[in-house]
Amino acid sequence: IHTHSTYASAFAAIGKSIPVCLTAMADFFGRDIPVGELVLIGEEEMGKEIVRKIGNSKAIIMKNHGPFTIGKNVSEALKAAIFLEESAKTLIMAKILGEPQSIPESIVNKLHKNYIEKYGQ
Repeated sequence: IHTHSTYASAFAAIGKSIPVCLTAMADFFGRDIPVGELVLIGEEEMGKEIVRKIGNSKAIIMKNHGPFTIGKNVSEALKAAIFLEESAKTLIMAKILGEPQSIPESIVNKLHKNYIEKYGQ
């Protein structure tokens, strides 16, 4: 799913990935949301760049463009798009108060594994 949602697109405008700063983000995404390079809209290169950069993420922010999400089906991709936008909104609001604190990768991995194996079935 591709959107031009306001908060996730703000990260696209500055070309920044979205770090995991909340346990719910760790649970659902299991990693920072990567950022892909600017590519021409409608060109095959867009898909190639998404595949190159998305890795095992459910979402990617394309620089100067916006968010793309994937899932096993449309429902999962939509859930990822909604959760991505809410996460981006929360981080932007947190930046008003100070610098959001990233969760260490080792803890993110544990939280995500626990979510997948126990809660996200």
